[in-house]
Amino acid sequence: MQRIFPIEEFLASFPEFSDETVYKRPYVQSAGQRAMMHIGNALSGFPLQEPQRTYALFLLSAHIAALTKQGLENASGGGDTTGGLAGMAFKATVGSVSVETTKPNSFTSDDFSFWLSQTQYGRELLALFDAHSENGIFLNTSEDSVRDLV
Repeated sequence: MQRIFPIEEFLASFPEFSDETVYKRPYVQSAGQRAMMHIGNALSGFPLQEPQRTYALFLLSAHIAALTKQGLENASGGGDTTGGLAGMAFKATVGSVSVETTKPNSFTSDDFSFWLSQTQYGRELLALFDAHSENGIFLNTSEDSVRDLV
């Protein structure tokens, strides 16, 4: 049985995504469906239960939607992500001032945190994970997992 992202509940919780001139509804729905691949139904080993689990799902959906929008804007010439991922520039220069951000150089738990840190929603999700998990959250819900997400 395929799960359906509860878009109306999401839009009620995050009304900034309701403006279809800014966030097209199919993109928001797609972001929610993609987020559901990462945050499924409550599982053993996943410390968030309701209502925090749904809130985590919505934060990840908002994060993905925001990155998708930024990526589309950057691809159409609306921004510069020199060397960066969708939505985040690694190097920017204004006048004589140049700022550069170093991304993680290996596939570690820092990559997930780095990816989430690119939006306010991702940073809030990291804080939620941190507040509700003493030992971190593991990809395969097992403490012997190779990747500890927080």
